[in-house]
Amino acid sequence: MSEGLFIFLCLVSLYGLVAHLRTGSSAALYGSALAAGLASVARYAGVSLIPVGVLAIWLWGSGSPRERGLRAATFGFVAVLPFVLWMVRNQIVGGAGLANRQIRFHTLPAVRTRVYFFQPTTWVLPEAIVLPRSLRGALALLALAGGPALFLWQARRRGWGGATNDRGPGSPLPWLLLILVPCYVAVLAMNSLFLDAGTTYDGILRYLTPLFVFLVMLELVTYAVAFPRGPARWALGLVAVAWVVGGLAINTQATLSAARQGSFAGEFPRIKAEEPELARRLAAAPIVITDNPELVYYLAGRPAYTMPIKFDLYQQAFREDFNEQLDLARRRMAAGAVLVVFGEPSDEEAEVLGLLAVHPLYTAPDAVIYGPG
Repeated sequence: MSEGLFIFLCLVSLYGLVAHLRTGSSAALYGSALAAGLASVARYAGVSLIPVGVLAIWLWGSGSPRERGLRAATFGFVAVLPFVLWMVRNQIVGGAGLANRQIRFHTLPAVRTRVYFFQPTTWVLPEAIVLPRSLRGALALLALAGGPALFLWQARRRGWGGATNDRGPGSPLPWLLLILVPCYVAVLAMNSLFLDAGTTYDGILRYLTPLFVFLVMLELVTYAVAFPRGPARWALGLVAVAWVVGGLAINTQATLSAARQGSFAGEFPRIKAEEPELARRLAAAPIVITDNPELVYYLAGRPAYTMPIKFDLYQQAFREDFNEQLDLARRRMAAGAVLVVFGEPSDEEAEVLGLLAVHPLYTAPDAVIYGPG
């Protein structure tokens, strides 16, 4: 639910940064930094915008090194402040600033690693085109690296002139994206290797969506800036048009199917539309414990506590505080809490229901609300 907002804030931050580098506007500087900070609150990956702004202002901003350093530090401070305040708030409220996770190294399962590497190739070659994995990867890498490589080669010939009126020719945007893309990929790698051991297939596709947007922008601006003028440029344009038309044609069926489903393509809107009584009961409960806090928030507009967890999917390890979680849930149930489980309970959830000695209060097609036994 947060990718759209995250991408919007990233674009606002980039827009403000470009405006600042071109004009020196302080308002654009603060606006860009604030948008970067809000992006990091929407999704932790937004912290990748902070080095983009700091480096860009330091390298290509106007003025003396001292002035550029001061503005770069200002950008970094304003951009990181919302994230730090959000972590402090989480620590005060829930005792877990970083999404209730511990930093612990773990390898990424091979099947998920393949998804990370395969999905970007479909941005160049539709999934319906079946090719050997090595050939598909080589062609995708060639297409994605071509524009940036041409751009950097020409920039080297010009003496690396960069991003502002008084410090070099050209648009700032290619340079910003050339910093942002590896920073965003680095954040994804840190998340998958140190925070989230249980990244799902859908989760990987969501994490890669902003990268898709950044790469589209990078390819457009670098190919447009770097490709030579004249007949060759027209040839590139025809190839690009043919590629877009071909991709749309190949994906027409999937696109039309998604369009027909509309807002009911996801489970959250469907449940909210079809089960208003469930939403009403959740909104009226004094305290809610659940296996899906996000869905409770979507249905009833209120936060909820997570039901006791025995095996932590994020860390791929058994929780040492499982008994403490059970005691806390019992105290909350005694204070009037209800427990809602969406879908068929897993074996672990069924065990928790038995240990808490709860019984059904209300049964809906997609969920059951339980109360004290």
